[in-house]
Amino acid sequence: MERIGRALARRETVAVAAILLAAFAAFGMPRMRALMEEHTPAGGSFDTEFFYTPAQASDKASLYGDAQAAASVRAHWTYDLAFPLCYGFFSASAWAFGLSLLASGSRGPRFGLLLVPIAGSAFDLCENAAVSLFLAADPSGPAAGLLAAAASAGTALKWLFVMPAFAGAVCLPAAGALASYGRRRRGNGPDA
Repeated sequence: MERIGRALARRETVAVAAILLAAFAAFGMPRMRALMEEHTPAGGSFDTEFFYTPAQASDKASLYGDAQAAASVRAHWTYDLAFPLCYGFFSASAWAFGLSLLASGSRGPRFGLLLVPIAGSAFDLCENAAVSLFLAADPSGPAAGLLAAAASAGTALKWLFVMPAFAGAVCLPAAGALASYGRRRRGNGPDA
């Protein structure tokens, strides 16, 4: 994790990650939202809910027609595949940068904490896979219950990690910049 953390913490990496996220926000996000709004029946959204039970997942899936389900699956494997990769890369690089700035003296950066933003992005991808398979599956088939549970768990785990990932992407670099500034002012830190 140390090598990955050091690579992600480079200013150039953070800048590239920020540019990719901004580009997706400007060009991909409007299209993704439009597709989701167009093809998601009222009460059928999986991604924006913080939690739903497997029974509620089944209720949501029953609202989709064949064309809506197919369009939702396409959206999950195009735009909604790119989004977790973009925000995951940005969050992990911002965390690594902030953790590097916070490290001082003999205590190195705690790059093990990068598992938080990485997990957020990974669980979002798991959610997308589970929801896609669930919408494509036979609702009365043997796998339907398992897929409903996987979609439910994926969504809950995604939000459990994504919310702190975004908060840390803002707070850790800010805290690190303040700590680095304080060390320079005191003249006793590695930044002095």
